[in-house]
Amino acid sequence: MKKLFAQAVIFGAFFASSAFAHNVQLNQALPAVSVAKDGELAVAGGKVSYKNWHSSSLAGKVRVIHHFAGRSSVKEKNEDLMTAIKNAGFDRSKYQTVTIVNADDAIVGTGVFVKK
Repeated sequence: MKKLFAQAVIFGAFFASSAFAHNVQLNQALPAVSVAKDGELAVAGGKVSYKNWHSSSLAGKVRVIHHFAGRSSVKEKNEDLMTAIKNAGFDRSKYQTVTIVNADDAIVGTGVFVKK
């Protein structure tokens, strides 16, 4: 029993630091984030292109930021939330939903389809 308790303490101490891994502080700006490659998806005239993205472009509105893995099951799991946000009818001049899709976290070999 002592050995099990000792293991629990060791694992608890080892993984406890991950619980404090965020840098979010009340009434403070979030840390800056940028994506240089395949950042923001832009559609113009039916043509899709990618450009650099930086979190500073988010200033000025209340936002819900979704960070998803590039898998279809993730979309299904979050569909109720997205429907509720759409049905709430928030003022578009004050609110925006931002979706970040991690194409690197897709099923092996499907990352190219996530970008399409």
